[in-house]
Amino acid sequence: MIEEELAERQRIAVVAASQASDALADLLRFATEGPTSSGFTFDGDVVELLLDAAKLAIMITRMEENNDVLDAINQRLEGWA
Repeated sequence: MIEEELAERQRIAVVAASQASDALADLLRFATEGPTSSGFTFDGDVVELLLDAAKLAIMITRMEENNDVLDAINQRLEGWA
């Protein structure tokens, strides 16, 4: 693997970790504090963040057996766009 490709995959990993971290923070806040003051379960869209993190993780691994999962995630995320 060339250095530029590795650096790009590492950059994507940081983005995926950030997305997952944001979702985790929202889930933990809900678990300890309950719904937000506005009555919503979460501040953000936890499912969207987790799907995006999973999509990026699949892109990093480049495992062909995950292509169906990646396609399903992409279709679901398009609904948020």
